[in-house]
This record gives sequence, structure tokens and C-alpha cells, in this order.
Amino acid sequence: MPDTMIERVARTVYLIENVGPPFLNDPEGQVDREWQNYVPEARAILAAMREPTEAILSSVTGLPDSAEPYLELQAAWCAMIDAALAEDPEPATLDCCKGGPQWGHAWDCPTLS
Repeated sequence: MPDTMIERVARTVYLIENVGPPFLNDPEGQVDREWQNYVPEARAILAAMREPTEAILSSVTGLPDSAEPYLELQAAWCAMIDAALAEDPEPATLDCCKGGPQWGHAWDCPTLS
């Protein structure tokens, strides 16, 4: 499983756009080579989730009626999303070459031949 939330979301965006629901499987493993192209979309999705909705906050049961616990929940939620946005996913490594400007491959990579 990917180590960062950014990578998880980027992989999912790739699968939705290129493979499609309902199965979201990638038998050729393209997602391993292409997910980094979807990091900007992943960051935008996470940023859109930064502020919890009232429904999310009210879904936590067992809290007193005062507003203070909800403010603490909201702060915790925002802190978690901020932490996810601060993560820097590791660049993908290619098995065939050390990478480069040509679709992630070095110009002399045998994969391009």
C-alpha cells in the first residue's frame, strides 16, 4: 500500500480516469508508472476536504452538547488534512532505467525501442 495519502489519492484518480469503476483494477500495472502525473489533482481533492462538514462533525456520537468538543474535532480534522497535504510522496522508480524526460524514461531506455 502506498505510504502517503497523496499517493493513495493520486493512484485512485489515475484508476478512475483510465480504468474506470466499478473494478478499478490495473492488470498491466500502469498506475505504478503514471500515478505521479495525478499528484496535483490529489492535492486539490485533499485541500477541498480540509474543512469538515456539519454532517461529519455531528456524526461523532457521545459528545456533550457544548460547542467545545466540536471545535476540537474540527481542529483535529484540519490538522490531519494539513499533514496529508504536507506529505511528499517518493518518486516512482523504474525497473528499466533511471528515468528521464521521455515519459519518465531515459532517452536510451530499451523500453522506448
